[in-house]
Amino acid sequence: HQRRTAEDDDSRRHERELDPRKATADDPLEVVLLENGPNPGRVQPAPMLSGSQLSNCSSSLVNLDVMVYARLDQNLAEVRNAIVEALQRQTSGVLPHRSGEILVPFHFLPPGLPFVITLVLPQDADESSALLLKRRKRLHSCLRLPMNRPLFLRSCALHRQIESPSYTPRLRNVHDGLQVVGRGSIHLVQGLYDYFHYMQDRFDDNGWGCAYRSLQTLISWCVLQKYATCSVPNHQEIQETLVEIGDKPKRFAGSKEWIGANEVCYALEHFTGISSRIMHVSAGSEIALKGRELAYHFDTQGSPVMIGGGVLAYTILGVQFDSVTGDTHFLILDPHYIGPEDVSVIQSKGWCGWKKPSLFVAHAFYNLCMPIRPRVFI
Repeated sequence: HQRRTAEDDDSRRHERELDPRKATADDPLEVVLLENGPNPGRVQPAPMLSGSQLSNCSSSLVNLDVMVYARLDQNLAEVRNAIVEALQRQTSGVLPHRSGEILVPFHFLPPGLPFVITLVLPQDADESSALLLKRRKRLHSCLRLPMNRPLFLRSCALHRQIESPSYTPRLRNVHDGLQVVGRGSIHLVQGLYDYFHYMQDRFDDNGWGCAYRSLQTLISWCVLQKYATCSVPNHQEIQETLVEIGDKPKRFAGSKEWIGANEVCYALEHFTGISSRIMHVSAGSEIALKGRELAYHFDTQGSPVMIGGGVLAYTILGVQFDSVTGDTHFLILDPHYIGPEDVSVIQSKGWCGWKKPSLFVAHAFYNLCMPIRPRVFI
């Protein structure tokens, strides 16, 4: 008979408690970070924590979440080892924090980078705090990312880019895949936007709501670039805002009256805080002469442009400009479309496509609302 001791019983009981097969995916992992660790000169069989050390430690719940890269032909053992290594790096890379905070990993893939960046942040941290602002600035600087584009806010994280619950998803970036016509350099909208047009949400704005729909597209761009967190307003909310700021009389709210580029600028700034530049064009025949100016706007600001004149409004998504001849084509997103949410129909029927300057009424004057990116917004 094998002799059993109390020490053996304790050892077996300890092994049962640590049996990983009894753990579940939902079990929390509590990580205790010691500020005063054991003497490095002594050999310790395992980490030891004395009563005096308990007063100098911080305890927080860390929701571990890692991403690893693996080849399709990589075996499971190698993938497992990569995951374990990533988990170890994540737990060791936790920044100083207040005891009791819940720490959550956020994964980011900024445009132009071939790899994911993971930040472990307090779940309810104020993103405007000096500490987090300094950290984001350092990341932008080290990775040579622009300082006027939010890329490491929590709302920018992968799997977390979800709009407000009241925001109905639309067709997005419907110009993708269009064939270029003519000659010259291409200058396009940068980032994501949603396509708003007549009769969406079962709301009949046929014949009067084109500028409202263009404004909604501009606001969607601001929201999707993380410059704003508002919901995209409906026609009633836009009208009430213009009344509130003193631009329109009270009877305007609930009406079917048109709005122009000036009202679009006012409403855009009210809802998003984004200011705009107004370009005045005295005649539609002169819009072709603005090709170079619009090319510069798309290269430097990258925002969609609302243009209104005569009785129609459009959204300009880009220009094709020939610097030798001065010829200009305009990439137009037409809010007058009525039909199914089908990109193939919208592109093939020209509701989003490259247009010649003859689209604009020669003797009508036009105003353009050109949103300006914030100079610093990280």
